[in-house]
Amino acid sequence: MKKNKRIVIKNKFRLLSIIFVIALINMGITTYSLNGSTAKANSLDDATEYLNVYVDTNDTVWSIVNENLENIELNYRDIRDVVENVIEVNSIENGKIVPGDVVLIPLR
Repeated sequence: MKKNKRIVIKNKFRLLSIIFVIALINMGITTYSLNGSTAKANSLDDATEYLNVYVDTNDTVWSIVNENLENIELNYRDIRDVVENVIEVNSIENGKIVPGDVVLIPLR
């Protein structure tokens, strides 16, 4: 005949501590892996189409966006949102561009 073996928990505190540590490790691994995937949010999106615009003398981000506004199919409430997006996509510091630069303008 088979004897039914029972698991006897002698120290409940130790068991709960082990479960808690395993849960913390699992949450840490999950958080770390999710941070790696969200870092790509700032990179260029493959699904977005871009227009390459060569910067000429006296061009500003505002003037470039204004000249190409009819080509942009994104739903922005204001031209300032488009300019902000162009500055972010191109990593332009202080809004400074120089002749010869290439500015990417997201179209959709």
